[in-house]
Amino acid sequence: MKDTGCDTMLLVPPQECSQRRREYFARANRILGTYSVVSAYSHFGQQAVDAAMAKAGRGDDTPIRVDIGGHLWMTRFGAAKRMFAGAGAELANQCFLMTYGNFEAFLTDLIHDALQAQGSGDPVHESIGMMMGCSWEGKLDRIGKKLGFGLGKGIRAEGFAGVEMEIMGRRCDDPAHLLEGCADLRHRLVHGSGCIDKALLTRYPSSGRAEGEPIQPRTPLACAGAGSRAVCGAPSGTPDWRRGTGGQDRPAIAVRPARCW
Repeated sequence: MKDTGCDTMLLVPPQECSQRRREYFARANRILGTYSVVSAYSHFGQQAVDAAMAKAGRGDDTPIRVDIGGHLWMTRFGAAKRMFAGAGAELANQCFLMTYGNFEAFLTDLIHDALQAQGSGDPVHESIGMMMGCSWEGKLDRIGKKLGFGLGKGIRAEGFAGVEMEIMGRRCDDPAHLLEGCADLRHRLVHGSGCIDKALLTRYPSSGRAEGEPIQPRTPLACAGAGSRAVCGAPSGTPDWRRGTGGQDRPAIAVRPARCW
C-alpha cells in the first residue's frame, strides 16, 4: 500500500487471508457497522426532530404520543429525550463487549485449529481451557508453551515497539496489558453492576473516575483527526471511556502507531 503520510492510521500491506481471519473480520465489520449505522441515524434523526420541533414552536414541555407496535406511549418531549439520553453509551458498551468477545473467539479458534493439527483428543475443550482462568499474560504464556512458539514479553515488546497504547489513563508498553484492561472493563459490564469499583480504581489510579460511577463513554465515539492521538471509537472497535490526570480528557483506550506502512 502507498504511504499516505497519515500519522494516526495503520496501513497494512495486502496479504493472504485465512478462513479464520475472514470470519473474524466479517464479525467485526458487522458489529462496527451496526454501531456506525445506528449512531449516524440517531444523530441525524435527532437533528431532524429538533429542527421540526423548533419550526413548530414546540419545546420540551410539548406533550407527545408515540405509537410503538400498536401500543401508545404518552409523555413530554423533554422527558423522552432524558429517558433516551444514555442509549448511545449503552450501545457503545454492547459493541465493545461484542468486539472484545469476537477477538477472544478468534484466538480460541486459532488455538483449536493448532491443537487439532497436533492431534489433540479434545481440541474444543482444551482450547477453551487455555483461554480461561488467568490474565492475558498467562494466556499468551500458555499458548506459546503449548504450541511451541514464542509469545514472551520481550517478543511482544519488540513487535509493538513504537505503538503507543493506553487504557483508563494508564500507559501500556505491552499489548497484554491493554487486553487485560479491556478484560477488566468487560468483567464489570457483564458480571458486575456496570460501575467503577474500588479494585478498578486501585489498578487505574489515573482514570479520573469515581467509585460507583457507571462505566460509559464520556464523549461521542470517533477517531481523532490527523496529528492527534487516535481514539479507538466506533471505527476502531472500542468505547472511549476517558478522563485523564490534571482534569484533562485523555482516551481511555487508545492505540497509535508510530508510522504508516
